[in-house]
Amino acid sequence: VLPFLIHFIMGNFVEPKALGDQLELHPVIVLLSLIFWALLWGIAGMILAVPIMAVVRIILKEVGQQPDASEARKIVDILENLAL
Repeated sequence: VLPFLIHFIMGNFVEPKALGDQLELHPVIVLLSLIFWALLWGIAGMILAVPIMAVVRIILKEVGQQPDASEARKIVDILENLAL
């Protein structure tokens, strides 16, 4: 039971928080991207989920610096802070 509990805590709380902090993504976004890409591409999607979301955030952040890109800025705020 103890190994299962440790794995559950690490996989659902510690790792998403650590990845989110390093890549400036909210931990909930990390978990949601894992679920989405796993449904779409299976195990390969799970492996690529966080890098894909990090690239999406970087692209949207660059696009959001344009004067007429308020939608991109809103999406970046959601990805980084989960501020709806």
